[in-house]
Amino acid sequence: MTTPEAISRLREGIRCAAAHGVADAIRARQAGYTFAEIASVLVVLSGLAMMLSPIFTELLGAYHLRGATQELFGELQRVRLAAVMENHRYRLSVVGGSGLYEIHDDKNNDNLDDQGEVTTHSVAYENPGVILLGDDVVTFLPNGTALTYGTITLQNGSGRLKTLAVSSGGRIRVE
Repeated sequence: MTTPEAISRLREGIRCAAAHGVADAIRARQAGYTFAEIASVLVVLSGLAMMLSPIFTELLGAYHLRGATQELFGELQRVRLAAVMENHRYRLSVVGGSGLYEIHDDKNNDNLDDQGEVTTHSVAYENPGVILLGDDVVTFLPNGTALTYGTITLQNGSGRLKTLAVSSGGRIRVE
């Protein structure tokens, strides 16, 4: 039984609810994004990624150069220690213009590359883009000093350099 008075109250309630933002509340409950919003976010993110990619490339190259330097530093330390512990010469020679170096375990101290005495290693395997410059040779004697000494230079793809220096006393340092 609807009376004009009940209908009037109902209409007043609807007007009051509309005035207080019930329609806005209903719209707010509808979740999601429009295609235009998603597309604009993707455009902004791709532009940001394009601006930052040279920085990331440079950082990655510096990371690989530092890693290769630490790897070769550790290898020189290991070779020096092996010369002392095994009481014979060890030689590390660089294959210039590549990421390769050779370790010569001179078991009979004849300073010749006999079969099974030379192993080849690469710094470029775990650190792509890094090469070793020059044809340097470092020979460690059984007392830990260096018979032949000098510097080994590493270079990454962007031209940055790191140098490992070996002194006559067998000290190895990064320059």
